[in-house]
Amino acid sequence: MANMPSLSHSTYSRPPASSAKIAATSLAELPLFEKAKRARGLEAGKVVLARIDLNVPLASHSLEQRQAAIAEPLSLARIDAVIPLIEQVSPQPLILCSHLGRPMGERREELSLQRLLPHLERRWQREVIFLGDSQKSGALDQATLARLGAGSTRRAGGEKTAEKTAEKTAEKKAIGLFENLRFHKGEEQDSIEFAANLAAKAELFVNDAFSVCHRAHASTSAITTLLPSYVGCSLEGELERLLPLLELGEQKNIALLGGAKVSTKIMLLRSLLKRCSALVLGGNMANCMLAVKGRLGNMLENKNLANSFANSFSQNELQIARELEADAERQKNCEIILPSDAALAPKNINADGSFDPSSSPEIVEVERASRALWDIGPKSCLAIESLLAKTAQQQAGTRVIVNGPLGVFERPPYDASSLRVLRFLAKMSRHGKLISICGGGDTIAALERAGVAEDFTHISLGGGAFLELLTEREMPALRALRLCKERMQLA
Repeated sequence: MANMPSLSHSTYSRPPASSAKIAATSLAELPLFEKAKRARGLEAGKVVLARIDLNVPLASHSLEQRQAAIAEPLSLARIDAVIPLIEQVSPQPLILCSHLGRPMGERREELSLQRLLPHLERRWQREVIFLGDSQKSGALDQATLARLGAGSTRRAGGEKTAEKTAEKTAEKKAIGLFENLRFHKGEEQDSIEFAANLAAKAELFVNDAFSVCHRAHASTSAITTLLPSYVGCSLEGELERLLPLLELGEQKNIALLGGAKVSTKIMLLRSLLKRCSALVLGGNMANCMLAVKGRLGNMLENKNLANSFANSFSQNELQIARELEADAERQKNCEIILPSDAALAPKNINADGSFDPSSSPEIVEVERASRALWDIGPKSCLAIESLLAKTAQQQAGTRVIVNGPLGVFERPPYDASSLRVLRFLAKMSRHGKLISICGGGDTIAALERAGVAEDFTHISLGGGAFLELLTEREMPALRALRLCKERMQLA
C-alpha cells in the first residue's frame, strides 16, 4: 500500500476550480477500491473511513415530527444504497460519515444523524455505533475501535494467516457513524484541520457518495490529501451509467426540473439549453420565471401579494431567471415550458406549518394567482404528457432527465402533479418509447410514492451532482481522487 505524502495544515489550500470537462476524468483515471482490493489486496484490519450519503428526505413539517427522537425518512433509497459498500469493505473496520440537511455550520438537533440509527440498523442488519462529533477529542477511543474490529486481523504468520482470520471475522461487525458533518463550518470550507480530525483514526478513505462529488468539502476533497483514497462501488456504478450521457452527439433531450433551488443551477440550465429540445420547469424555478415574465396576474396587481412573492426570491435568483430567458431566446433551439395553471397554497396554515390535507387545492390560471403556487395544475400536466407522447412518436429513445418534484411534493395533496407526470413517463419508459433518467433524494421519494421506481431506466442517488455532471466540468471530488491516485503512484 502506498503511503500518502505528509502535508502541513498550513500549506494546504483548496485546489483551483477546474475548467476541464468531466469526460477527461474517466474511471480509468480514478483509484477504484474494488480494483485495488482484487489486484494486491488491502492489509487486513486497516480502518476504512467512508463518505456516504444519508441526506434522506424527512417527514419534518410539524413540530412533533421535528422533535421526535426517531426521524421518519420519506425514502430509504440512500440508506439501502450503503449496503453494497458495507459488503465491499468487509471485513475491514468501517467508519461512516455523512451530512443531513443544511444546518449551515450549527448544531440542529432535528438534523442529527443519531435520529436515523434505528432505520440504519434495521436496513443494514448490524449494530451501528454512534460516534458523535468527529471534531471532539476522544470521539473514537481504542475500546470503540476494538468493537469495530480494528487490528483484529493483523496477526503474525503472513498473509495466509490474516486471510483465514479475516474469514472468521467477516461476520456482521458493528459499524461506526460520525455525527452530521455540516454541524461544523469546516466541512463546507474544505478545511484541512476538519479533515485531519475526521481522519485521525482511519488508514484508508473511500468516497461512495456521488451526490456530493460536485462539492469541494473537507470530507470529499481535503481528506484525499491525508489518506490513501478510493472510489467505492456505488460511486463507480453511478459513473459507469452516467458518463455516457456526455456522448449524445446531436440527440436532443427533454429535462423536467423542479424543486426549491434556483441560484445553484444557472450553469446547469445553460448547459441543458444546448442539450435539450425542451426544459419543463416546475417548483420554485418555474415560479421565479413566472415572476420575471410578469405572468402572476393578481399577485402583481395586489401590491402586498406582489411584494410577498418577490421577496421569496433573491435578486440573484431573479437575475438568473432573466439570463436564462435571454439565453433561450438567443439559441432558439430549446423551448422553456412553464405551467399555465397552478394549485394555490392553502388559505389557512397553522402556526406550526400544518393545514387540513383533506381540502382540495384551489386550481387557477397562473395569471389569476392570489396566493403562492404550491403545485402545477392539471392543464400543465396534460401539456407535459402531450410533449412526451409527441416526442416518443417522433424520436423514440429520447432521454428524459428528471430532477426535483413539480410542486411542494412533501405536503400532500400538493404531490398530485409530480405523481401524475412520473407515472405517465414511467409508462412510456416501460414500453421502451423513452429513456427515463432521474436523480435526487426528493425525486426518488416521489418515484417510490408513485410506485414506479422500477420502471425508470436509471435512478441516480445524486441530485445536484447528477445535474452538475451534465455541465461537463470536472467535479471537485473526482478531481481530488484523480490527483490522489497520481500521488499514490508516485509515492
